[in-house]
Amino acid sequence: MRDYAMLLLATRLGMRSGDIVRLTFNDINFESNSIYIIQEKNMQPLELPLLPEIKNALINYITNARPSINNETRIFLRQNAPYQGITTSTIRFSTTKYFKKAGIDISGKKHGTHTFRSSLASSMINGNVSYDIVRKVLGHTDQNAIKNYAKVDIERLREYAIVVPKPSGLFELFLKGDLHLNGI
Repeated sequence: MRDYAMLLLATRLGMRSGDIVRLTFNDINFESNSIYIIQEKNMQPLELPLLPEIKNALINYITNARPSINNETRIFLRQNAPYQGITTSTIRFSTTKYFKKAGIDISGKKHGTHTFRSSLASSMINGNVSYDIVRKVLGHTDQNAIKNYAKVDIERLREYAIVVPKPSGLFELFLKGDLHLNGI
């Protein structure tokens, strides 16, 4: 339940692992369905929607699997004593475990939560979501940062291709073999 909630935050919202492990009860507003954090990487505020599937997974984890520790405000805790907040290595381990369970070959490939951010960005761009919106969802302050993540698919690029004009003039003669360019 814990891993499922963590991976939903990474895959659906593109949250960084450092922000997931630091997530506290004060960061989540279950009534307004929002998550508000100060990002660990750039110390910038970020507000994200608490999507229904994420909300349900968090409630399920908190209610049914999270150790009852009164003095710990972080949401995600170790499963065994001492019950304290998890680390980013916990998320990396879980990500690797579920890639392997799914039969995905990760040898020689990046496979951490950063992969989910890239995939989310590409999906959003391919779904015609503006670069600015994608940048904001991923919590980037640099206007050009999203270009490192987004990969536009080839079929979408074909929509913008221009027709190649028929050759004419000297170029047409050259292609037909009727023009020889000696010394050039």
